Amino acid sequence: MRDCWRKLVRKTNNPLTWAGYKNFKREVRLELRFAEQEYAETQIRNNPNNMGCIWKTIRSFIPKKSVNRKCYSKEDKLVANEFNEYFTSICPNKIDKIQSLANECNYDLTQSSFVPKCYPLSQQFTFRTAECSENEQVVNSMATEKAPGNDKIPLCVIKDCLPAIL
Repeated sequence: MRDCWRKLVRKTNNPLTWAGYKNFKREVRLELRFAEQEYAETQIRNNPNNMGCIWKTIRSFIPKKSVNRKCYSKEDKLVANEFNEYFTSICPNKIDKIQSLANECNYDLTQSSFVPKCYPLSQQFTFRTAECSENEQVVNSMATEKAPGNDKIPLCVIKDCLPAIL
C-alpha cells in the first residue's frame, strides 16, 4: 500500500498527494506504536512472575546493536595520537565556555574555593602495585555482553586493546 502511495506521489509530484502520503505514513506509524504498546502490556500482564518473558519483551523494544564489531587496524601509537589530538582540540573551546560562564555568574576563577582536608596516614587510601597478569585476568573475566559503564566504552573494545593497555 505504501509503495502505491509513493509511486503516485513521484508520478504526479502534486502537493496534495504528498500531504496525503505523509498523513498516511504518520497514521501507520502511530498505529504500529499503539499495537506494540498493547503487545508489551499484555505480555507483561499475562506473565507477571516470569522475569525471563518480561525481559525478553523489554529487549524486543530496545534497538539492536550493530553486528559489525569495530576493529582498529591502526598502530597503537597512531590511535593514541589521534585521541590526544581530538581531546586537545576540544580543550580551548571548553576553556572559553568556562570563562564566559564564570563572567556571567560573577565568579573569580583565580581564587581557589577548594580547601583540602588533611587525613591521618591511617585513614588514607593507598594503591598497591598490580601486576600486568593480574590486570589481564580481571579484564578477561568480565562479561563482554554487559552494558558499557559511564565511559560508554564497550568491554569488547577494551579486550581488543588489552595488549596496548597492559
